[in-house]
Amino acid sequence: MSYFAVLHEARERIEVPHCHINVWQLRGWLTTRVVFDVGIALRAVAQETLTADEVKRFGTLRLVLPFLADGDSDIHEVLHDAGTASLVFGQPVHVMGGGEQLDIGGDVWDLTSCGISEDSEMQTDHASVWKLTLRKPVRHDRPVYLRVRFQVKKAVSMWQSDGSGPLLDLRIADMRGAVPSSKWKELEGQVLPLATANVFVIAPATNVLRNSHPAFQYVRLLEGRKWADYLAGLKSSRKMIVYYWRHTAPAVPVTVEKPFRGFLHLTDSYRRQVVRERIVLACLISIATVALARGAPHLAVMALSIWNQVPLSSWLWALAGVIGVVVLKDIVLKAYRLCLSQIRKVRKKLSI
Repeated sequence: MSYFAVLHEARERIEVPHCHINVWQLRGWLTTRVVFDVGIALRAVAQETLTADEVKRFGTLRLVLPFLADGDSDIHEVLHDAGTASLVFGQPVHVMGGGEQLDIGGDVWDLTSCGISEDSEMQTDHASVWKLTLRKPVRHDRPVYLRVRFQVKKAVSMWQSDGSGPLLDLRIADMRGAVPSSKWKELEGQVLPLATANVFVIAPATNVLRNSHPAFQYVRLLEGRKWADYLAGLKSSRKMIVYYWRHTAPAVPVTVEKPFRGFLHLTDSYRRQVVRERIVLACLISIATVALARGAPHLAVMALSIWNQVPLSSWLWALAGVIGVVVLKDIVLKAYRLCLSQIRKVRKKLSI
């Protein structure tokens, strides 16, 4: 097991007023990928002027991720568009200073880029640690906000499947999921409390909710194409559902003593739908083939007219199924004919 956490060496001098997590299940034609977006607002606790060394030290933090990643990127630039930023924060956002600042409900945040690098020494079979270096100093008078994206390569504990659909077990600052080693034990003292944690799980609408905990803040349909710029070319399903958890500071901040645990179990009805679809398509291809062979092109045209209504991947799988049936048919026929010939030979010998 593992957990998600924001780490900082100067824990007593830094705070995280807001943490945003987006877990995307993006289904393409042949594959499904999971993308993990993290947005963090940082603010210095001290009100006195920070030294140059403190500014440098406060501008570096680490993330503990409950998975291995095969790609990372700084996506703060997508927030330069006011429309995209308003979607992300769920309220009107004004972009100021050419993308240097965001006005979110009257609060001004500095927007910063960051350098991303993995701490290879801390990597395990199911967890990783990443270092983020901010391009702007952390201030005490207003938050500085960064947003990064990770392509999930292997998520043994956070995202898995039981055969019927995906299982999400996302733990924030939960030491029960800590790696049992001295190096990882040292990280516990660097975990920053999260005053507000917003966790969004976005999955295709073909999934059916089976179980979840704690209760969602809300569940809604994703605003479709409006998120195309934010996803930056990543393929997604036409209809997706947003499952939203919110943990706010007026209750208790997320800490090592009071961790957040989000559980979500979905049934993937997409698989059954695809199987039925491919069977139908295999029949249509067979009908079209027979119709052409028997000199009835109008039937073939009618069968193939559904082409525009069905994804290319389903046609490919259906075609592969037809080819498989044809190949197996020839093998079965050859075996049948061979058996008949052997039986005839035996009968012929017995009759003599």
